[in-house]
Amino acid sequence: MALQLVSKRLNIKEPNDPAASFVIERLLVPDAIEQISFAFIPYQEAYVIDSFIVYDSNYNVRVDIQNICGSRKIILSRDKLASSTGTRVGPIPAGEWIVVFKLALPKPNWEWLIEYEVQAQPLITSQMSQ
Repeated sequence: MALQLVSKRLNIKEPNDPAASFVIERLLVPDAIEQISFAFIPYQEAYVIDSFIVYDSNYNVRVDIQNICGSRKIILSRDKLASSTGTRVGPIPAGEWIVVFKLALPKPNWEWLIEYEVQAQPLITSQMSQ
């Protein structure tokens, strides 16, 4: 069963303000996690996330993806086969993680409306002993 770490809906009304289009989210990742998923659902398909970066609790870059268009789910896993391109596979340390994304500048007089959520999938008990 997935654990909901973050679920937000952003409505940025001043997208030409660089500070408004730069989002930083801190989240607590619990112990014994197999994978973390990041889902983006923009309401205007023409908009792009210029840059998406995730730092783990040891300040290592674990996700670095550019130009995300439309809806997308990114998976960071301990398992290379389950991980999305642009992620760094390996153990998922507990603690405070930092998620940063920069929204592309939209067309004039438009608002940026996007939903994003972060979920964690716990390790199965048999995997914890390995």
